[in-house]
Parts: sequence; structure tokens; C-alpha cells
Amino acid sequence: MQALMDHIQKSPEAPSERTSQQIPPELDAILLQSLSKDPNDRPQTMQDLAEGLKRIPLANPWTEERARRWWLENGSRREAAPPLVESTPPAVAIAGVRPHA
Repeated sequence: MQALMDHIQKSPEAPSERTSQQIPPELDAILLQSLSKDPNDRPQTMQDLAEGLKRIPLANPWTEERARRWWLENGSRREAAPPLVESTPPAVAIAGVRPHA
């Protein structure tokens, strides 16, 4: 019951506080905004979210070409629960989401 109440009432902690990996503060902000308890504080459209993600400065930007190569190399794997490794797209790894083939 406490976990349910925490989910309803408490704001989540920033992803950067839960990992030793470098997470840009801008990504922390977008993720926390997306998890806001008030729907009006969340990105209102996928376009809003995509634009926010595109503005995050990255040492090695995630491009259409990198995405295409990643999916060609990794997208067809049919593992039940693949580990999150270096080949996982950065935003996916941070969010803890496992891509579907």
C-alpha cells in the first residue's frame, strides 16, 4: 500500500541520482517533466517531447544513421530479457526500456 501511495504522491528522483552513468541535466529534466504527477506539466505531444530530446547536447549525437545501424545490428535479437549494454541506445538505456524486435 505504501508503494502505491508513494507512486501517487511522491515525485520520482532524477535518473542521474540512480546511476553512475553521465546523464545530461537536460535529459533528467525532460524525463522528470514526462513523469510529472500533473498531466498539464508533461510534454503535451510527442513532437514536444522529440523537440526537447533533440535539444540535449550529446558528445556523440543520436542520428538517424546511428539508429538505423543500431537496429540492423541489435533489433532482430530475440532474447527474453537482454541486458542493457553499450549497444543500447542512450535514451533507452537510461529509461530502462528494452526495445522490441
